Amino acid sequence: MARRSHPGLWTLILLAAGCSREKPYEKPLTPVTVRAVETFAGGSGQRFSGNIGPYSRVDLAFKVGGYVETILMLRGADGRQRDLQEGDQVAKGTVLARVRESDYVAKVSQAKAQLAQAEAAVEQARSQLQETRVAEEQARLDFDRAKNLFATQSLTKADYDGVKAKRKTTQAKVGEAQAALQVAEARVEGARAQLHEAEIALGDCALKAPMDAVVLKRLIEVGSLVGAGAGGFSLADTSSVKVQFGVPDVQLPSVKLGQSITILTEAIPGADFAGRVTQISPAADAKTRVFDTEITIPNPGGRLKVGMVASLEVPGAKLRAPAPVVPLTAIVRSKDRPDGYAVFVVEEQGGKTVPHAREVKLGETFGSRIGVSQGLKPGERVVVTGASMVRDGEAVEVVP
Repeated sequence: MARRSHPGLWTLILLAAGCSREKPYEKPLTPVTVRAVETFAGGSGQRFSGNIGPYSRVDLAFKVGGYVETILMLRGADGRQRDLQEGDQVAKGTVLARVRESDYVAKVSQAKAQLAQAEAAVEQARSQLQETRVAEEQARLDFDRAKNLFATQSLTKADYDGVKAKRKTTQAKVGEAQAALQVAEARVEGARAQLHEAEIALGDCALKAPMDAVVLKRLIEVGSLVGAGAGGFSLADTSSVKVQFGVPDVQLPSVKLGQSITILTEAIPGADFAGRVTQISPAADAKTRVFDTEITIPNPGGRLKVGMVASLEVPGAKLRAPAPVVPLTAIVRSKDRPDGYAVFVVEEQGGKTVPHAREVKLGETFGSRIGVSQGLKPGERVVVTGASMVRDGEAVEVVP
């Protein structure tokens, strides 16, 4: 009798076979930001922004280790004494902190004692040398007299040999005394060097400000155990400040060393601060393709603070007519021409956003935007964020 197949069994087999099939992998869409091409008529100059930094910065570290015993105390806004903190002004040479000195004082005392012993040994060696020289001189006189007596046969050969041997002995003792004195003097020099090192270590217990500065950061507390090289404070010279910003290559001819430029900051509305260009990088940044430029501004009243955002205008040529402009981040290198540039123009195709590379000819730069003299029309949409990650004809995901 033939077996009947169970219908439920075939159903389970078919379901299992269907579940075993994996869905094909779909590559996630690259997220990009898109912006319409704008028109810009230009102005008398290009505006930039940058961060205000100190003229110079020093990170102070301890040269010797130990427990932090004291930190400089100042009067706070409430009139009470407090430890030095961020924002406080300090003068050059001020002791900011001090590690416990007792161990280093003991080493200085030990070095002084060793030096005193070495100096006493030198005095003893000099006295010994003087005695041996006196004895050697007396032996020389005795030998001269004995030699004359022996020549006239007034002295026996045995007595003459005894006087001669005594002179050689005293001469050898003088040499030994001179060598002992040299050794003692060398020990004195070594003891003085050890004392000098111990005194330097004792002086290094105090962490001093190397310049007039403002405290940016304090890294220690009273009672902290620090080792040699441990950081204590970050100081900054803010008598002058620096503003750093990036200049595109097409705008670089408008910026010269020593050029006077006025900066503004929203933190101090209505105030202008005059500075001069003090540094222009000789090479463009590999990622941003701009040249790092630095302006130094006198800051005698300390009104400009580290971290403020400054805006400035670099004089430049005025456009004759309005031109399309795009953000600098939209520009990529042309794949067909190594010396050319391109942008990705997006189009809607089959419900998807698809970018297509288009070669363009660049014009003048206006801050973070750049003019396009050929290849684009106002209103066209281009990729402005993520342009370096997209591929021509490959759909992307537009994000705000």
